[in-house]
Order: sequence, then C-alpha cells, then structure tokens
Amino acid sequence: MNLSSSLPLSLSLSSTMAKANRFLALVYAFSLVFLVMGTRIAGSGHGKQRPEHHYVNKLFVFGDSYVDTGNLGRLLGRLARSWFDPYGMTFPRKPTGRFSDGRVLTDYVASFLRIRSPIPYRIRKFGQKLLPYGMNFAVAGSGIFDTGNFQSNLTAQIDKFQAQIDDGVFSKHDLKSSAALMLSPGTITIPFRARSGLLARECTINMNEDAVRGLMELFPLLAAPPWIHGPVVRAAKVDLKRLSHIGVRRSSSPTCTDRAQIDDGVFSKHDLKSSAALIAVSGNDYQYLSERDPDYLHHLHGFMDRLFAQLKVDLKRLSHIGVPKVIVTNLHPIGCIPYYTRPTKYTACYSNVSSAVAEHNRRVDELMQELGGGTDTTFLSLDVNTAFLNVLHRGLQLRNLARIQWWLSSADLFFFHVAAKGAKEIKHPLAPCCVSRSNTTECGEIDAKGNRLYEVCRHPEEHFYWDSAHPTQAGWAAAFEFLRPSLREFLQL
Repeated sequence: MNLSSSLPLSLSLSSTMAKANRFLALVYAFSLVFLVMGTRIAGSGHGKQRPEHHYVNKLFVFGDSYVDTGNLGRLLGRLARSWFDPYGMTFPRKPTGRFSDGRVLTDYVASFLRIRSPIPYRIRKFGQKLLPYGMNFAVAGSGIFDTGNFQSNLTAQIDKFQAQIDDGVFSKHDLKSSAALMLSPGTITIPFRARSGLLARECTINMNEDAVRGLMELFPLLAAPPWIHGPVVRAAKVDLKRLSHIGVRRSSSPTCTDRAQIDDGVFSKHDLKSSAALIAVSGNDYQYLSERDPDYLHHLHGFMDRLFAQLKVDLKRLSHIGVPKVIVTNLHPIGCIPYYTRPTKYTACYSNVSSAVAEHNRRVDELMQELGGGTDTTFLSLDVNTAFLNVLHRGLQLRNLARIQWWLSSADLFFFHVAAKGAKEIKHPLAPCCVSRSNTTECGEIDAKGNRLYEVCRHPEEHFYWDSAHPTQAGWAAAFEFLRPSLREFLQL
C-alpha cells in the first residue's frame, strides 16, 4: 500500500513545498558563501586590493617630431619637410605635418586609448570637435632646451597647455578675436576686436632682434591698419595669446593692461582627472649641442645635469597642473638611425653614441622613480629604446644577416635577444624608405627646378625607417607592439 497516496492532498502539497523551501534556502546559503569568497578572492590580488580601473579619454602630447602631428607650420617652407611630398604617402595619402609616411607614436597611443588622435595646438580653432580627446603641443625639432629655429621648447609647450586651463586662450564659449600687430623693439600695440567692439590694448614684451626677425619670417606682410602709428615692422592677423609664444623665449610673456579674462578654459581641472600626458624626448638637445660645441663630448655630463634638472621642473609642473599620469619616452638607439648608418651602407650602427644613450635612459628611469614617490601623479619611462632594438634585430634575423656588425653597448646586445613576439616583419631594418641623393640633402627636398633630390621605395611597410631619423608607419606599428603591455599596466586598462 502506498502510504503517501492515502495522505490528504493539502498535507502532500505542504510537505512538497516545505522540501522545496528547504532546498531554496540551502541554495541561497551556498550562494552567499560563494559570493563572499569570490569577493575576497577578487580583492585579494597578492595581498592588496586590485587597483580601480581608470578610464583615460584625453591625451596631452608634448615633445618633438616623434609625436608631432602638425604643429610645425608650413610658413617655414621647405624647412617643414613634413608638409610636402612624399610625407604622408601611406596615410592619409597626403602630407599632414607628420615626419613619417603615415602615423606616428601619438596616433598609436591614442588608438590604444580608443580615442581620436588629439588635435595639434596650431590648428586648435579649426577642429573644435576633436577637443574632447585632448591636444598635441609637440613641435618637430624641439627639445627640453631651445634648439634654434624658434621651435617651442618643452617649457613653452607646457605654457600653452596651462593657458588652455587657467587663462582660457579660447573658452567653451570661444571668444573670437582678431588682432592687427605693430612691432617695434620692446613694445607691441595690439588693437583687437571682441564681440563688444574694438578694444585697444597696450602690451609690452621683451623681444630681441632675433625674435623680431623670426616673427617677420613667420607672418606674411599685411597692410598696416589706419589706427597704427609709428615705425611699423610687420602687420599680421593673430590672436593675442599666440603672439606670446612665437619668437619669444619661454621666460617672456606679454604684460597687457586691462587684460581680458575668460571664465573657464578649454580644459577644466575635472577634464584632467581622466587624462594622460605623453612626452617624447628624442635627442634634439644633444644634436643642437654637437652642432654648436666642437668639444661637446667633454661637456656632455654637465649638459645632462642641466638637461635633467630642467626636465624635472617641467614634469613637476605637469603634476602640479593636475595631470594624473605622465609618460616619458626614453632615448631610442640614435646610433642606428640612417643618418649614422649611411656611411656603412646601412649595415652597422654607430658606436660612439651608445654610451650617451644608455646614460640618458638610466637618468630617465631614476627621475621617474624619484618623482613618482612624492606626488599624486604617476610616471612611466616608456622604453622605446628596447622596442626599436627588438624590431631591428628581428629584421636582421629575417634576412639572416648575422655577419652585420652591431656596434652597441652590452646592454643593447642583451635586449637584442629578447623575444620579438608580435613584431611586424621588417625586411629592411636600417635602410630608409626615402633616401636623399647626397649627404647634404634630405627626404622631401627639391632643387631650384623642382626636381626631386631623393628616392622613395615602393614598399615602405618593409622598412623600419622612413627618412634619415624617423620610423615609417610600419616601424611605429611594430615598435608599439612592445610598448603596449607596459602602457596597459601603467594606465590600468
């Protein structure tokens, strides 16, 4: 006899429901246990709580031609070779001011952050839609110190960056103004048109003859407006803030009576919380020193002391402004650029600079550690040196050129044996794609008749170097594969 069949229906249902409730309670209890254990495990990583994810959606770029995306103006003519063919032939199939056949380091870092490449400072007013992604202040040929040709050094670039925040060179409401400029030694009178009408401002600035001459070269001659009196040197339409950064040393800034203040800048302090700064230092300071000092090797150590003292000031200033993460490139293997390898028909790197490069990079690492311990900003030394060497070495392996002599330091030779995982296949690691026809000309130069003074390869993707000093787009892509892991860890992405 089935006892359960003789039980009342209500009792049978209540018994079944009781069992179900006990089962659900048991499942719920186990769920709580696993939830608590899972929380502890997730937060325990090596005895510490895992760092909070930080979303970086703005990139501010400083430095030289390795990261410049268009700040070297075309008004410099052929000195700004990056604005002429064959630069940009791979991307976007026309010159854009990048010293490459296509993209440069800035573009790859921005892509890694899943943002658009930040707009160059020089054309900031023509690309308002790109402002949410940051801004690029880097200028080709610049250095930590002045390097001639009126390029903005690192301090001047940071001046421009801070102006976007504190003074508001232009605000979100964009104070649109034009200016007519009258130059005489020491004094500049600038009437400029604001929305309320014509306002005359008297501005005084410390300008030497070289600065005035440089300003004359940078701006086209315009007719002097009728309200300007006195010895007119040049007249040009510029904005007030831009004037203070052209042909003027970083310690000089215009002092204007009744200076207009704009409520807020392009970037607020809140914007900086989700930003990172990228600084490229690629050796222009050392090149400038070698050109001006015949005995520069004996003065190199003292020069480095001064150079890193200034770099420290600049980096601490970025931290004070409020940039939470600062990335500084170390020095690439300068002895391997085509400028130095040309005498060996692109078969060997130049040995005399390797020790200086190693010393520079050692100081970069030490400075990053020093600054990281005393501020809220974190600093990263981005090892482009190792990235370049790995790609170059892989290119040699693919060509089976073990006979090539690599005159490098022992540290560099060690890095050559690091696995080149993820690197592109670069068939021509030392020979540039764009080769000048003589030692006195450069890629992109033409003669008086318009004839090319250079030759361009058919497949730039097979070359690591584009011209005498800069990588191709393929070269940057290959090198970035080695930089990606350290960036991901540093930015917590």
